[in-house]
Amino acid sequence: MRGKKIVQLVDDLFGKLDKNIEDTKAVLRLFGNMSSATVMYVLERFIEGEQKAGDLGLMLSFGPGFSAQRILLKW
Repeated sequence: MRGKKIVQLVDDLFGKLDKNIEDTKAVLRLFGNMSSATVMYVLERFIEGEQKAGDLGLMLSFGPGFSAQRILLKW
């Protein structure tokens, strides 16, 4: 599965949970896929957004050979 398909799949899944990945799509639209650095640009946008104490976030990163990392974020 290639990058665009993964982003679409995650967007579809999170949309069903009433969540969004707008920061991810904005970074990809502005800068393209920067491999592993992309997730840091998305995290920066998310941190600069309006989070409330106790809010949770999930950071996902996908790599070649279908490697995947996940981190639970809490403000």
